[in-house]
Amino acid sequence: MIIFIIHSADGADAGRTRPERPDYPGTESAARRIADLEREVKQREQNREHSSLKERLEENKRIVAERERENERCQNHDRGMSR
Repeated sequence: MIIFIIHSADGADAGRTRPERPDYPGTESAARRIADLEREVKQREQNREHSSLKERLEENKRIVAERERENERCQNHDRGMSR
């Protein structure tokens, strides 16, 4: 980091130092905004993953119910054939 020493014409500010790049008032709010946006991205990704898992769960439930109905039909059919 390079530090500049500020000298005014009358010498009142002699010895005061500041970083090479001055802090801009909007920098802090921009950093907060970036952090907020990053959190929002993570939340959306998690929501997308949650939705995907929920859809897969619903699909699996549907498949299981379909197989159970199919097994019932087979059992009923077998009982009818054995009479």
